[in-house]
Amino acid sequence: MVTQGDFAEPSTNSSNQDSQELGPLISPDHERGEILDTIPGTPQAEETLIVLQIPETAVVNRDEATVEVSCAGDPEFEPIEGTDLSYAVNTAFDIIKIAND
Repeated sequence: MVTQGDFAEPSTNSSNQDSQELGPLISPDHERGEILDTIPGTPQAEETLIVLQIPETAVVNRDEATVEVSCAGDPEFEPIEGTDLSYAVNTAFDIIKIAND
């Protein structure tokens, strides 16, 4: 996923200039064509910046919403310093444990 923070103002450093020069060499139809979204000055990057400015909202019915969380083994929690909270360290999900039950 590309976020607005992935884009920066054009600069004069060589790595940015090199990436801008790659834009015309990469076909949008290529299997890695999505990289054009991140190269400043390409039409794809301009479109991505526009799309990222459109707010998105969703309505979630809490009674029907579900999530399946997976951990590498049993859940392992580490304390969050200065709080009574802890967080799961062996999952890709953001899981905060409120109570020590």
